[in-house]
Amino acid sequence: MVAALPDSSASSPAATRLATAVLLATLLQAAAADNYDTYLSTLKNVSPLITNEAMGVSFIDDLEVPYTTMEHVGSAAHWDYATNITEYNENNTNKVSNEKAKLEREFGLTAKRFNWQNFKNESLKRLFRHVATLGLAALPDDKLENATSLSSKMAAIYGSTKVTVGNEKDLSLEPDLTRMMKEVGDYDKLREVWLAWHNAVGPAVKEYFIPYVTLANEAASLDGY
Repeated sequence: MVAALPDSSASSPAATRLATAVLLATLLQAAAADNYDTYLSTLKNVSPLITNEAMGVSFIDDLEVPYTTMEHVGSAAHWDYATNITEYNENNTNKVSNEKAKLEREFGLTAKRFNWQNFKNESLKRLFRHVATLGLAALPDDKLENATSLSSKMAAIYGSTKVTVGNEKDLSLEPDLTRMMKEVGDYDKLREVWLAWHNAVGPAVKEYFIPYVTLANEAASLDGY
């Protein structure tokens, strides 16, 4: 006697549930894969920038005291150096300049977190542009310090160089040559003053000016210009 074979057209409930689960998982996996482009596209439209313009006003208002302090200290340090050009004053003025630049960098990076380019208040946008433009502060610390040192060396040359114009000797840039350039109306005299200054200062600052410009260009590039 031969045993009867099970009907191939019929399926057990367990098998049916398994097939359904497999099909559902496959469909869900396909649907998820199809949505990834949408997910990524959606994320690209999310901006991490602060768009609240009132917060921008508050941020700028809060900068008045620290910026006033920074400018006062920076100007005082440079005046001390300009009126007494010594290596000691140069080194310490550089330290002050570097610390001031690092503070400006921090404020500038904070400003860059705002979507200030799309603010409606034009005056506010101008203030944000000023704060967000880092200048030399965009450089890493070692290059910033190098740029500061180069700048102070050029300032020392400008402040200490003396020239002869005609019968007048030992003329410095401030106040002598500046006064002559403002007061003298004679073109030949003005040309003589300019050439005397240029010939004395040009060769002396050249070794500092070229690397300084290189660093300044690098800073501008890092700052998005």
